[in-house]
Amino acid sequence: MAHTWTWDKLVRNSERLNPKSRGRNYPYTPKFEIANFTSGPNRGQKTIVPFVATRTCLVSLRAWGVTQASLHNVTLSFSDVDIQTENPNNEREYFQIEYNGDMYWIHKFDRLRNPMANRCTCKDYFYTWAYYNRRHGCLYGPAPKPYVRKTTWMPPRNPRGIPGVCKHIYNAWNILRNSGLTMN
Repeated sequence: MAHTWTWDKLVRNSERLNPKSRGRNYPYTPKFEIANFTSGPNRGQKTIVPFVATRTCLVSLRAWGVTQASLHNVTLSFSDVDIQTENPNNEREYFQIEYNGDMYWIHKFDRLRNPMANRCTCKDYFYTWAYYNRRHGCLYGPAPKPYVRKTTWMPPRNPRGIPGVCKHIYNAWNILRNSGLTMN
């Protein structure tokens, strides 16, 4: 059974965990970009991969870290996406991409409707969200490596065991919206 965790539901869960520093109160990520293919026939194009048969679309982004001086890879996989191989002549609701020499028209992502699996390479995502996102079916990719707790005096980072998103995934929505890939 497919999961139903949309972007909006995951953000609301993040806010529930700590409303003072998560969700709408996440700090801004100053530099973001949609990643490009580095080799093959799609070299130089944005990494947006449509999977017509499964009605999913994969988007890869990169965020420059502030608290961790490193580059974070953000991966978002949207499910239940309408992907057309012929132009529907509706520029308000579809965006166009080329992948492997074929043109695709993809219905813009809706944060309230499209289930989303996600992954980020930042430490906050790994320690707070990855395990529980995996348990709830909204982690993209393989299971995270097992975490062995080394401190007993610190409280758990996610005591309720709820799925959610880190600030990079939260701020990725603005990049998608500014790029014309979302409905809202």
